[in-house]
Parts: sequence; C-alpha cells; structure tokens
Amino acid sequence: MPVLTPTASDRLSLLRFPLIVGVVFIHAYATTVQTAGAQIGSSQLHPAAALFIEMLSQGVARSAVPCFFLVAGLLYFWGLPAGVSPHAPKWRTRVRTLLLPYLFWNLLSAGLFALAQSLPATRAYFSGAQTPIAELSTLEFLAGLFGVGRAPFSYPFWFIRDLMLLVLAAPLLGLLLRRLGAPLLVALFGAWLLWPGLSMLPSLEALAWFALGAWLGLREREPFPPASWLAGLLLAYAFALPLVVAGPWPQARPWLHQGLVALGVAAALAATAWLVTRPRWRAALLQLAPASFFVYAAHEPLLTVARKLSYRLLQPEHSLLLLTLYLAVPLAVIGVLLLLRAALQRLLPGPLAWVSGGR
Repeated sequence: MPVLTPTASDRLSLLRFPLIVGVVFIHAYATTVQTAGAQIGSSQLHPAAALFIEMLSQGVARSAVPCFFLVAGLLYFWGLPAGVSPHAPKWRTRVRTLLLPYLFWNLLSAGLFALAQSLPATRAYFSGAQTPIAELSTLEFLAGLFGVGRAPFSYPFWFIRDLMLLVLAAPLLGLLLRRLGAPLLVALFGAWLLWPGLSMLPSLEALAWFALGAWLGLREREPFPPASWLAGLLLAYAFALPLVVAGPWPQARPWLHQGLVALGVAAALAATAWLVTRPRWRAALLQLAPASFFVYAAHEPLLTVARKLSYRLLQPEHSLLLLTLYLAVPLAVIGVLLLLRAALQRLLPGPLAWVSGGR
C-alpha cells in the first residue's frame, strides 16, 4: 500500500504537539471555576486580557481539532483500495490505537471521579452538574463511558469516540467519496459553515474534516498548501483573528468563526514547510510528537483540579492574575505530564505504549 513521503510524514508529525497544546488551552478557557456551592474568579476582565484569551482559546486553538480529523482521514484512506476487505486490517489496528486507550482512560477517569466524590477532602473539587459516579445506574454508566447523550467520563475523549464512529463508517464514506467526490465535500462543508451548533454523533465538524482528509488520501494528495502561500495565509489569519473574535457582528460570528477555523487549518499546514527546514524546531517538535497522545489523554481531570486548587489558593479577581493563571496552569500541567511520561518511558515502557495506543 502506498505511503506518505518521509518529508510529508515529518511535516504532519511537527503539528502533533502544538495542536495538543491548543486543545489544552481550549479546556483552560474559563476564568472562573466552580467548587461545591461557590464560584471563584471573574469573567469581567480588562478588554486586552479578554481579547487575548478569546483569540488563543476560541481562535487559534480551535483549528486543532479539525486539523486532527483531517489528518486522521488522510492517513486512514491514503492509497486505500476500493471494497470492504481493505478496511478489516485497519479496524484491527484501531482497536489497539483507539478503542483500548479510550476504554482505559475513561474507566480510569470514572474511578478517580468516584473516589474523589466519596472523600470529604476532595468532594468540593469534583462536584458539578453531573450525577455522582456512584449513583449512576448501569445504563447511565455505559452512557458516560461511551459518551451517549452526554460527554464521556474523560470529556476530551469525545474526539476519539467520534473518530471510532467515522472509522466504522469508513467503507460507506469511501464509497460515497469515490462516486460523488468534491460535491459531497461541498455539501458537508456547507452544512458545517451554516449550522455550527448542530448536535449530531459524530459531529458535523468531525465528519466534514475527516471526509476532506479521506478524499485527499484516496487521491494520494498531500494536504499542504503551496509554500508560497504561507506569508499570505499568516497575514490573512492575523488580520481576521481579532476581527472575528471581537468584531461588532455577534449574530454573524458563528459563521465567521468557522471560516477562521478553516483559515487556521490551512495556515498551520502551510507553516510546516517553514518548520521542516529549521533544524532546531524540527528536532524539538519531532521529539515531543510521541508524547502528544499521553498529554491529550491525561490532561483531564488534572487540568481541572489544578485550576480549582490555584483559584482557591489565590482567589484571583484582578485581570493580570487571571491572565497569568490562564497561561501558567495549562503550561504547568503539560510540563508535569511530559516529565511523568518520560519517567514511565524508562520504568514502564510496555504499559505506557498500551495506554497510548502504541504511540
């Protein structure tokens, strides 16, 4: 089966860790935390601080998830022959790389939440709108495990849940893309642009971007814009970013935001042409790439607990302190997880590989 060129593979790998950092900052967006019966922090920030947080978490970082779905579709379908039988080995591989880590991390999260909710010293940090784990019925527990009608116990794993559903639907999607091609993509992205808040399983965002990657993979086309476009894409993105997230058009913002996300994906992919030619950046990001899944999988509930502890300790109200915590807590969590993974890599490489899907 054809494979990506080494350069193209490296360019995609260069994005893995920065995109995961973006995902962590999406989850660190709020400047308030909720403990049992009390809210700490403030949503009334200085306009400059509010704009910075909005641009990073709701602007730049929001291109991370579509980019991951695009790459997943590309790699799954790259050079894939027609028919159902070529999907069987890919499904077997995805049991190891997707399903088993999904079950492990969600069961671990459920266990940790149940334990924390039962202890007086930690109950306040794990209380929320959801029913306590110990009080769930069997059906409710299964719904939480697989994210049906609610987020999974480890809520970032909605991405893996949607990806598994797309992998199961891959034979049908491949057939439709072979027969309909670009018109199907136009319809999917038109729906994604028009109905940004549409709730479905898998999400419309997941379906559209995975399908785009699949279409490129079936044609063995690399997803990168021409290198000559990089400056233009970055300038357009820098111009559009503050206008979209803070412009005087709130009713149109959801649709403009979808366009900003697409522009961000294109800019990120184009930027790899520059990164791959910079030895220090290339070496550092390629070294960090294998840690991406572990950081993704383990950053919650650690991030939530770290935010609640720091807010409870410092009682932040001033914009400068809130902005500092917004930046420092996620970066500290990422740093701790990188150190933890390095230790596990030395001491328990086999179990680490298993819970990371072999990554």
